[in-house]
Amino acid sequence: MILDKTEVTAKAKDLYKKWKAMIERRVELTTQMQEGVGVDYDQETIRLRDKSLSLMRESLVSRGLSSPTMESEEQIRRTEVYIFENKSKKLLNTRYKRIVRKVVFALRHNQTFVSKFLSQKPSEIIEDLLGGKFDFN
Repeated sequence: MILDKTEVTAKAKDLYKKWKAMIERRVELTTQMQEGVGVDYDQETIRLRDKSLSLMRESLVSRGLSSPTMESEEQIRRTEVYIFENKSKKLLNTRYKRIVRKVVFALRHNQTFVSKFLSQKPSEIIEDLLGGKFDFN
C-alpha cells in the first residue's frame, strides 16, 4: 500500500495531535498529583478552621492594620494550612489548637513576630515560634 504525500501529511498531523493530547494529559495528571487531592471536611472541621482564620485576622487588625490586605490575608490562609497539614497531621487535635493559640497570642503581643509573619514562609514562622525565638515580655 503506497500513500501519496497528502495522506501521509494528514496521518502525521493526526498522530501529532494524539501525541500532544497524551502529553498534555500526563502533565495535567502530574500537576494534580503534586497539588494533592482536594478533600471535603465535615462541618465541625470547617467551622473550627474558619474560626482559626478569623482569630488570626482579628489579631492582625488589633495590631494596627486597618484591614487585612490581600497579601496578609493570603499569608494567614497559608499559615493555617501549614499548621493543619504539617503540624497536626490534618486533624483538629490539641496540637493544632495550641499552635493556633500561640500564633494568635504572638500576633497580638509581639511586633517582631507580626513583621516576620507578613514577610516569611509559614514553615519558617511556625518553626521559629515553636522553637521559642520570640520573647513576649
